[in-house]
Amino acid sequence: MAVLNNIRKRSGFLIIIIALALFSFVLADVIQNGGFSTNRGDTIAKVNGRDIPRDAFMNRVEAFRQNMGQSGSTTQAVEIVWEDELRSVLYDEQYEKLGLTAERNMINDMMRQMLGGDPTFQTNGEYDQNRVREYVASIESSPEMNSQWKAFVEELGHAAKQERYNNLVKGGLVTTIAEGKQQYKLENDKVNMKFAYVPYNTIDDKEVEVSESEIKTYMEKHASQFQVEPQVSIRYVTFLEEASKKDEEQIKQDLLDLLEERVEYNPITKEEDVLPGFKETEDYEEFVDANSVVPYQDMWYFKKDLPEPKADEIYDASEGDVVGPYKIADNYVLTKVVKQRYLPDSVKASHILISWDGLQTADPSIERTKEEAKSLADSLRSVVKSNKSKFADLAAEFSSDQSNKEKGGDLGYFTINTMVKEFNDFVFENQTGDIDVIETQFGFHVVSIEDQKNKSKALKLANVIQPIEPSEETIQENFSLATKFEVEVRETDFEKAAKEHNLEVKPVRRLGLMDSNISGIGENRNIVTWAFEKGTKKGDFQRFDLANGYVYVQVTSKNDRGLMPVSEASGKVTPILRNKKKAEMIRKSVSAKTLEDFASSKGLEIETASAVTRSNPRLPEVGKEPKVVGTAFGLDENETSGLIDGDNGVFMITVTGKSPAKEIDNYSTYIAKLTRENQKVDVEAKVFNALKNMAKIEDNRATFY
Repeated sequence: MAVLNNIRKRSGFLIIIIALALFSFVLADVIQNGGFSTNRGDTIAKVNGRDIPRDAFMNRVEAFRQNMGQSGSTTQAVEIVWEDELRSVLYDEQYEKLGLTAERNMINDMMRQMLGGDPTFQTNGEYDQNRVREYVASIESSPEMNSQWKAFVEELGHAAKQERYNNLVKGGLVTTIAEGKQQYKLENDKVNMKFAYVPYNTIDDKEVEVSESEIKTYMEKHASQFQVEPQVSIRYVTFLEEASKKDEEQIKQDLLDLLEERVEYNPITKEEDVLPGFKETEDYEEFVDANSVVPYQDMWYFKKDLPEPKADEIYDASEGDVVGPYKIADNYVLTKVVKQRYLPDSVKASHILISWDGLQTADPSIERTKEEAKSLADSLRSVVKSNKSKFADLAAEFSSDQSNKEKGGDLGYFTINTMVKEFNDFVFENQTGDIDVIETQFGFHVVSIEDQKNKSKALKLANVIQPIEPSEETIQENFSLATKFEVEVRETDFEKAAKEHNLEVKPVRRLGLMDSNISGIGENRNIVTWAFEKGTKKGDFQRFDLANGYVYVQVTSKNDRGLMPVSEASGKVTPILRNKKKAEMIRKSVSAKTLEDFASSKGLEIETASAVTRSNPRLPEVGKEPKVVGTAFGLDENETSGLIDGDNGVFMITVTGKSPAKEIDNYSTYIAKLTRENQKVDVEAKVFNALKNMAKIEDNRATFY
């Protein structure tokens, strides 16, 4: 009580302390995020000063993800919606600057392209604008459908403006006569020369040191080539929960134990029950459902449908025989042959579907009861059995199956197990010419078997399937090893601990802020989010749970937006700087002024090159040398160059002849060639990328996803 009284006396003071603590927490977050912002939490991004609202963006992402189904992820949906939003904002700015609008006739043309094939908007098979107006009038009373239509028309407007904008850009990609003439000269001006060169590879790379500071200086001078978005690189090891050999042997033994009769204690009767084994059981469906991860499948199998490792053994077995256990993928299987029969592999059939009110698949306009439907189906069966020629007309009049009623109910040929079970069993297990009424989930079918092809032996199988999974003992052992590794990493280092455990360290380089797919792991947004957190530094590591174990991830590099790390640019920059230094070394060792002296002083052969053009600046036995060839075109005949730092070495050349291209009256061939090359360019992609590169984009997606 005394303690409580003291707390009450000091309650005002405690409130002040708590308030200060909360304020400091908020202030720290404000400082960390660059100041106060009233809308940061409501904005997914800001593009050239225009906000993209969070809620609207998230709603679009969720809708798109649902449309993608199970094949798509949230990350994929975010990226697609983001690109679309970005495209919309950037292009809208251009439309406003140029005063571009979507004329009504342009929208109508696009509408014709989109809706022209829909019978709803056709008259006598042709697109009819009046049918569009009728449709719009018919949905005015439905706010939802009306809203969807307006959104559709708005999208057509955007598409029309974008097409108009891109056409304007394409219109600017016209090849002029001057450009055609220039291309003609590039291809037909020719030069002959003698040359000698000292290849860079005559100097060992070990003799030329390139420092990190030199690489960085080069990167800064050529910053546009080395700009990157925020990136992290990681490495990881996995501890996967996989079944051991002991686990596999136990799973096989458990399946073998199911073959024979066994005794099990019944907790309800408190007595021991004698249970039949898989070999002897007659209720194989119940047995499979009780002992397999996959329920019993009541279907026929031909030899081609049987599992490859045991196809022959199963196909040659007798009714009642059991094959296995055998391994397929990640499962062990016991297979019992429960029935054999010769069946066709494909059947042609016709049907008349009679639905009734209350069926989920039925036309809402149908009012007949199930009893009335059965009576009608029986009557139709009697008629067509007496006179088969009436089948097609009756199907056209009575069938609820809109897909084939106009074809007389003809379903064509189909293979076994294609149709619902009741329908499948009738047409494959009976004979050509048989007609009867079959009930399925769709209604009553008056079915006629028209033809059957390729009869061969088919089997019904009972399969007891058990997955190959790690035991609890194996899972616990894996967890213990993972925990031990984590302790050792903290005491030593990641690489050493992995080596001691014989673990493969897998590197993943240059992950982006919105990436989610990690090579070797798959989709795992949590890892990327952690790696980019402000508190995560190079060298930090973390354990993450996987569906089948654990992964330990360590950050190996991390950089913000700007120049890429020197280590990543080194592969590109080092050869450039090394060759530059080699060129300086070669130059210092040469004092010759003539080609002959240069070749003699370096023990070089003087080579010749004939009819070299600027469009194909290649030297024999050397390769592409645009700088050397360009220099040659700038020299007079019989003039010798100084030393030239080429792509492959240091050159000296003497021009021995020049053949300028003759003037021609018409450059249309070259104009057409350049025009074709321009047309190959994806204008829309180029324009969009250019607009993105020029835009000021504040992307906050990683805060929310």
